[in-house]
This record gives sequence, C-alpha cells and structure tokens, in this order.
Amino acid sequence: MAERRCLFCGEPFTGQNHNFEHVIPRWLVREADLSKRTAPIDFPTKQFSAAMSRIGGRSCEICNDLSSDLERQASISYAKLRDGDVLTSSDGRSLLDWLDKVRVGLWLWSVDVGKDDWGLIPKFRINERMAHKDRILLAAKYPPGPRMKGLGIWGATQFFMWSPSAIGFLINNIALVSVSTDFLVSRHLSNLSIKHYMYSSGDISAEIDLADEPGKRLKFFAAPLIIGQVILPVDLFDEYGLAMANRSALHPGWGEGPVLKLNGNLEEIGPDLGSLPTFAGNASAHRIIMEFYLDLASKYVLDNFLAADFSRILSPERREAVQTFARENLAEIERDIDRATTRYRQITGITLPT
Repeated sequence: MAERRCLFCGEPFTGQNHNFEHVIPRWLVREADLSKRTAPIDFPTKQFSAAMSRIGGRSCEICNDLSSDLERQASISYAKLRDGDVLTSSDGRSLLDWLDKVRVGLWLWSVDVGKDDWGLIPKFRINERMAHKDRILLAAKYPPGPRMKGLGIWGATQFFMWSPSAIGFLINNIALVSVSTDFLVSRHLSNLSIKHYMYSSGDISAEIDLADEPGKRLKFFAAPLIIGQVILPVDLFDEYGLAMANRSALHPGWGEGPVLKLNGNLEEIGPDLGSLPTFAGNASAHRIIMEFYLDLASKYVLDNFLAADFSRILSPERREAVQTFARENLAEIERDIDRATTRYRQITGITLPT
C-alpha cells in the first residue's frame, strides 16, 4: 500500500518479512480461468486494465499465513456451493469471512491505485472489518456452460469507494452478494429502534432500544440461499434477546451469533444451511435480480445513513457536504435500480417490486 502498511493489520513495515497478498486468490484465478484476464478499471481521471492475479497488496508474513488458512477453507466451502453439497456452519463462516476479506481488500487496493482520484486515507484494514459487523451472503447458481467461465464484479462504484459495505461477484455460474453493516441482521431478528449520530471526525455512534414495531427492513423476494450472522458487543446479545454462539477471537469484547440460514425477510429459518440448488428458470433474468439485490442493499445502507442525526458535525458546511454526497450516491443507486427493473421487464414482462 502507499503508506507501506500491512493490508490486514495496518502495521507499518519496519523490516519485518512481508509478502504480496492476492485479494483475488490463486484458487479463484484457477477456478475462473483468470490467469490471462484483466479487469477494466474506470477511475475519474484514468482508465486501465488490471491483471486479476495482481490485485492485492503487501502483508506481514504472519498475516499472510493466516490468510492462506482462510483461503484454503473458503476454497473448500466454495466447492461445496459449486457441487451442490450440504454446507456446514463452518462453511458458512468461512464464506462470510472470506467475502469480508475480499470486499475490504478490493477497496484498499482501489484506494491505493486510485489515490490521485479518490484522495482517501484508509482508517481501517481487513482485520478491523472482518467479522466485526453483521453480515449476509446471498448466493445463486445457474446451469454451467462453456461460456460461463470468468469473474464479474458488481457494485464497484463511487459509493463502494466511500463505504465498502456491499459488493457482488459472478464466479463462473455462481452469483454471490456480500453485505456487511451495523445491525443488518440484528434488527431483522429483533425489533430494534436504532438512532445513529454522525461526528466531525467521521465516527458514528448509535442509541439502540427494544421497540414494539420493526423498523426499516430489507426484503429479498424469490430469495436465493441467504446466510447471515449477528456480530455485536457481548453485552447486547442478552439485552436484545439474540443468541450468541461464541466470543470473537478477533475483536475483544465482541460476540458472534450462530451462522444462520435466512429467508427473504432476513428472518431465521434455522441453523442447517442446506445446499445451493441450481436455478431452473431464466438465468439471465435471475442474474439481473441478483444485481438488483445488491442495489437494494446499498440503498438500505444509504437510507439508514441519511436518517442519522448530523447535528454533531459542528461545521454547517461539512455537514451539508456529507449529506449532499450521500444523497448523490443514493440518486445514482436509485437510477441503477430503475435500470435493473427496465432490463428485467424487457426480458420477462414482469416489473420488479421496489
């Protein structure tokens, strides 16, 4: 990275051994036949093609070894998705962790290579965001075919650069959407009233209370396989009537709920994740739905952000700038939603509910 810090722990390199960490891992390069492929990168002032196998950054040797263990576990769990095998709770955890890593790693790489465009200085690295916020994975699988090899990345937009909370991938014939943000699953399993406060430093705090009625919630109709996990400070699980499976090994004082299978309303179906069936309908139309889900999740994140109390940002100019930027990103996402509904209607004659 530009600051010569580890991609995972953020520690500066001061002579310790370090390696190159592949954000797009070698096993995925092989799986999707990416060794000779490039990704088109479109930044405001420059456009170029990046070799998939070179997207990454420097990491401490210790962090790199731990990442290798995660990649091994994730590759096994991904193979179960691909082959229709039953997923265990451990498989679900590996996939959620891996997608946290890839999502934040792609963001850090983009921040670094696009530093002249974005002007961002990362406040966190991968370890600080892995398994530190509620997260969900949406997965769908389509019939394989000779032209289904490759990797598509959805949602690498200006909003992603501002908040790397949601991204999607089409790996050969498997679509994955990764979303992680505070209380994403918690507020769907328990009725919570959540009020966020924004500060001049960029920090966010929250007041949370039990409520009689559910708040704003996400809904995924015709739901694919959805895996989710609650991650909160330990003392909040009992307070909000949520199950905690274990204390976090990564973040002191935090706990992790069980890995759950969820329905389209992000309500618990049960601990048995099952397998990922092959979608039997119009695959082209359903891929549009998966992109649409990503847009809905991004809109959900921005709607919650704009509902926050900004009065603690002391500068009126700064306060207005932050809100204006968020509203501009929301407008772009809503245009993407409109485009997705138009594409889907052209293929199927059906209008997607928004």
